[in-house]
Amino acid sequence: VNPNILRMGGIFGNMNHSSETPFRKLPRLPDIKYSGTTDKNGEITLQNIPASTRFLDVEHSHFQLPVDDQYKDRTVRFSLTPGATKTLGLTLQPIGKDFLGTSQ
Repeated sequence: VNPNILRMGGIFGNMNHSSETPFRKLPRLPDIKYSGTTDKNGEITLQNIPASTRFLDVEHSHFQLPVDDQYKDRTVRFSLTPGATKTLGLTLQPIGKDFLGTSQ
């Protein structure tokens, strides 16, 4: 889960083609990622994630998230509100069950 949304490329957004020249030399914030490992019940708790829309990637050597029909990737998108607890129920599938980039 990557919370680094404050300065995605700079405090004014992507500054590659920008006239904010004095701000171009600002150091980027580190790419902080919240991560963890599930327990024996397959549950994980991540605390103090800033509120906003987030992305979640799941990595496992034998399982993967199903392909998202809308975005055609294996990323979970969700929103967090201040002070709220969010529960996501994810079902993984064996790697190789479906493929990205193939025509069906």
